[in-house]
Amino acid sequence: MDFKKTLDINSPEEGLTAELEYCNGFFLTIAYWSEMRLEKELKASKRTKFTKHQKVQEVSTEAFRERLTDAVQDWRGMTYRTLAEMGLVDLRKVVANEGPEVLDQEQPFSREDLLILMKVKPSFEGWLGEMVTEPGNFPLQEEQKNSCSSSGGGTTPDESPAKSAPSLEQS
Repeated sequence: MDFKKTLDINSPEEGLTAELEYCNGFFLTIAYWSEMRLEKELKASKRTKFTKHQKVQEVSTEAFRERLTDAVQDWRGMTYRTLAEMGLVDLRKVVANEGPEVLDQEQPFSREDLLILMKVKPSFEGWLGEMVTEPGNFPLQEEQKNSCSSSGGGTTPDESPAKSAPSLEQS
């Protein structure tokens, strides 16, 4: 078996999306990134800089942030109230400047607005980075439901094949 080819061809990444709630009523539709995809995006985000006359490569936060926006396909529920809940706007000022009728108007999704949100709310960016790589957030085929993860995975003693398989011993 060509292990790399098998993993590349059979990756569950393509087409897996999920709508996840960040805060009350604000949902994002995001695409799954496998660990291989994450590694690819991190590698593409590396920049060369010189430190004490030595060439050093490091991941550019800006470049990776821009790549991470590719994982988001849409959002719904982004309003001034959502921004206030995130601690980013003062609703009293919004009402004074634009009127109360705008408080619940939804802001359509755009990559530019997403990028701004990620810059001003680092915890949102961190949450998004975690969510796109967590397989449990995405509906998988039934056979993949009990897959391994970096947190241990495997089977419990009650699920072990030895316990569930019929015995071949004769009595």
